[in-house]
Amino acid sequence: MKIAIVAHDDLSVWLNRRGLIKELIAMGHTVDVLCEGGRYIERIKALGATFVPIKFPRFISPVKDLVGMFCLYRIFIRYRYDIVHLFHIKLIVYGAIAAKMAGINSLIASSTGAGILTNNFSDWKKIQVQRIVKMLYAFSVPLIDRMSFQNGTDRELFCLKGIVKPENAVVVRGSGVNIEEYSERALDHGTVQRLRSQIPGISERVVVTMVAMVVEPKGVREFIEASKVVERIKPGLVLFLLFGDLEPNNPANLPPEYVRSQESEAFRWMGWTDNVKEALSISDIAVLPSYREGTPRALLEGMAMAKPIVTTDVPGCRNVIEHAGNGLMVPVRNHIELAKAIQVLAEDSEMRRKFGKRSYEKVLEEFEENLIVRQTIRELYGMEPR
Repeated sequence: MKIAIVAHDDLSVWLNRRGLIKELIAMGHTVDVLCEGGRYIERIKALGATFVPIKFPRFISPVKDLVGMFCLYRIFIRYRYDIVHLFHIKLIVYGAIAAKMAGINSLIASSTGAGILTNNFSDWKKIQVQRIVKMLYAFSVPLIDRMSFQNGTDRELFCLKGIVKPENAVVVRGSGVNIEEYSERALDHGTVQRLRSQIPGISERVVVTMVAMVVEPKGVREFIEASKVVERIKPGLVLFLLFGDLEPNNPANLPPEYVRSQESEAFRWMGWTDNVKEALSISDIAVLPSYREGTPRALLEGMAMAKPIVTTDVPGCRNVIEHAGNGLMVPVRNHIELAKAIQVLAEDSEMRRKFGKRSYEKVLEEFEENLIVRQTIRELYGMEPR
């Protein structure tokens, strides 16, 4: 079969879909990856996939959206795919319309989070955008044969709103994580040493790491404020590291000058890194105080590296944590409780060891990449994996 994987960017494909792509190709299928080009394209092509460039704005841009939909339609007409697999809100909306117009027989989609549908806005413009998105979803999702959600809360939301029929909706908890890749054995020890050398005083503190885009909904502000609380109560105990960058054109970006101004002996913004496992290897605790997730890959990567986690009591994050089992769960948007949880773990090395062990076991049992890929192929594609 000829299969199209359609996503916004090559980074998300490389991080989240390469296991699926490799398995589909190993099963004898032809896979085209439709996304915007970038530095990960050569790696994707090395998997055996064909790259078909598209440019589709991630955020609201009505004229560009329609142009992008027409470009998708022309690609679908040209290549006549047997299956089209759509990712991300806008590509699900416009890709579904383009695929049906092009006569694609099998159309599947994976929601990576409910996003704007769940926000309670007070700003009039944002409320109108939310209404438009709901209307577009209500029109396009019924065109899709099968749709997956990363957690049961998102699935229930779409079903209750009548956007998707329950029999067409399945839960596939994220993309999984490759435990061989995220392991001590796979570390580049030169990179580890370079990272450590960039952070004066790292050996004297418990290191708490957050890997995320520097946007408000990830809880970056709460992470920064928690660093101040812990440093005030226990000076010199914890070092908070933020690995991540701004997301192009995202209105939820935190001002970079604000983040830089918050740097101190207790908090450092490390910027973007391709070396997540090395960053986690120098860490003692993985943290994500997000407002809502699909299934948070950043925490799964930390868990695969046997790190205890601290996260928020919200959909998606609840997927991966067992409170007082592999980490601690705190209320959302509450930097005081976040600071308390981090301090508890920072002061108890045996608790960190115990929670980290359970983190690794949980990934192995529930989120190992091969498990998720096989479920995806079976429940979305209707095929039996190898």
